Amino acid sequence: MDIAFVLYEHMTALDLVGPYEVLASHPEARPRFVADHVGAIRCDNGLTLCSDTTFDVVPTPELIVVPGSSHWRAVLDDRTLVDWLASVHTKATWTTSVCTGATLLAKAGMLAGRPATTHWLA
Repeated sequence: MDIAFVLYEHMTALDLVGPYEVLASHPEARPRFVADHVGAIRCDNGLTLCSDTTFDVVPTPELIVVPGSSHWRAVLDDRTLVDWLASVHTKATWTTSVCTGATLLAKAGMLAGRPATTHWLA
């Protein structure tokens, strides 16, 4: 199962690492850390994570995991990320988010007409 763990500047590390710990333990999991570039991504707590591939290399993940961020408003303007989410969502079996990651799903048009929940301050 190809799993795209989405990384972006100022994301919340726990929102990515928690799902990764659970999902990557599946024997058929093929986790990928995907971002707009390969390399260092600084989280909102200062921790640096590394993406191992880019959005254009992962056009058809089976599962997408979008973490939240305390800086969620700023990332909504990231057209590369939002457009990638909109395009791969139609091919994925599951598209998921944690906390304010749901705001990115909404921006990409995936939540129109659907109930959704996110952080109470978002």
